[in-house]
Amino acid sequence: MGNQKGNLTVNYLISEAKRRGISVDYLGARNILLLSRYEQNVRLFGTISERTSHLAVILADDKRATKRLLASRGLPTPQFYAVDVEDEAVNAFMALGGCVVIKPLKGSQGQGVSVGLTTEPQVREAFRLAFRFSRVVLVEVYHQGRDYRIMVVDSKVVAVAERCPLRVVGDGVLSIRELITELNNDPDRGDGDEKPMTKIVIDNHIAEFLGRSNRTLLTVPKYGQAIDLRAMGSISQGSSSIDRTDAVHPEIADVVIEATQLIGLDIAGLDLIASDISLPLEYADAQIIEINCSPGIRAHLFPSEGLARNPAANIIEYLFPNSGM
Repeated sequence: MGNQKGNLTVNYLISEAKRRGISVDYLGARNILLLSRYEQNVRLFGTISERTSHLAVILADDKRATKRLLASRGLPTPQFYAVDVEDEAVNAFMALGGCVVIKPLKGSQGQGVSVGLTTEPQVREAFRLAFRFSRVVLVEVYHQGRDYRIMVVDSKVVAVAERCPLRVVGDGVLSIRELITELNNDPDRGDGDEKPMTKIVIDNHIAEFLGRSNRTLLTVPKYGQAIDLRAMGSISQGSSSIDRTDAVHPEIADVVIEATQLIGLDIAGLDLIASDISLPLEYADAQIIEINCSPGIRAHLFPSEGLARNPAANIIEYLFPNSGM
């Protein structure tokens, strides 16, 4: 997570701790937090606590290991291949039915991830991109549906956000590039995790995705026309979210909790694709995409629709029981 100062997740954790009378100090160059109350001391780095298993962090960081563990328990996760050669990626693409996601074995914040690939040239380009981040690359079945981030603290689902596709809406005058600039002028958008939303960085991913529909950054959308900029929603890349905490079906919540317990994480952000998270597991067509060991909480703090949730309160309550009383 690097230097944490200016990080909204950390700021909310600090505020929540101080609200409960818990003192906060910084330790060392990486700004590990020391939380203290009476005789109790707890160290915290982002949303990783000293109670978090080191082995669980390693497992969550290795997407191949995570998927193998999930599959061994019969938990729903897309079929995949792990490859380290470009031609192997193409073979995996063909074996998996011709519509895939390619991602680094290790990575976060959507870096190096390409979604909905349907041609060999797309696969080759996506492999080269992912290979920059990891010497092993995953090729997995593309599972279509709504994109959810589920926050689990101490084996409880505490917040659920549906991540919206990153898109612009045309006004009949401005180009897609100019519409992105307009979005970035929003004072609630900043660099990294410093503000409720992240500024949109125009990169090859956006240009390639627009090209799939014969558009470029110079295309002028019609008035009211919504244009998706990426195939996936990522808060770290500028997407917004909708709160779905009260909608999650108990069967899906149970599977999510089982998955995080299997990995061994006490605090986790689980990414799940489903047709509708409010449906029973049998009908929701749900698939666990990955499990994150140091999840940010902006998607829950600042939804574009629905109630704001504050997982920082759940984390501090877990570490310091009854401190809010």
